Amino acid sequence: MDKDAPGILTARPEQYLLLGNPVKGLKRLAGELRGLSPAGVVKSLGGKTIPLAGDAFNVGVELSNPLEPSRRQRELNALLVGGGGALASVLTGGWDLAPSLMDVGHSAAQEAGIIPEEKVNVGALLNVENYLRELSYLLGKGLGYGRNIPEDSGILREEYSKIAEQARQPRPYSGGY
Repeated sequence: MDKDAPGILTARPEQYLLLGNPVKGLKRLAGELRGLSPAGVVKSLGGKTIPLAGDAFNVGVELSNPLEPSRRQRELNALLVGGGGALASVLTGGWDLAPSLMDVGHSAAQEAGIIPEEKVNVGALLNVENYLRELSYLLGKGLGYGRNIPEDSGILREEYSKIAEQARQPRPYSGGY
């Protein structure tokens, strides 16, 4: 039996994508999915369909964002943030949801007054969608959509400035190892 035949894998397609041969990984993934019914495709994705449903929802949220006046920027955000989030879900097997939940939980705890404002939101720093949003606004500005990332969406800069502020503060010497 030929090891390159569809259905016979020496590694999972996402491993090829991550380990440096994305073309081979995409070809093998296409070979696995070729000829399957839509139900078979969903079944072959296994547990990855629930995070993908969240990413599909995210595309709709980005397209209908009332805080973004530019239609082109909304479309670019939907493509990069929603599409990139879906790719991250597939590549991580849905584990990109954990930083998103940490991010939302931290923000809710700050609003409730449980966590002080100066605490760093680690979930926001680990959430891939925040980096994709920064990239989207950077590309949008380069394409002439003419806008920097809005202050309420610039989460990463705020969190990194908290880290820098904490690094500048002197720490008391503990006297030991």
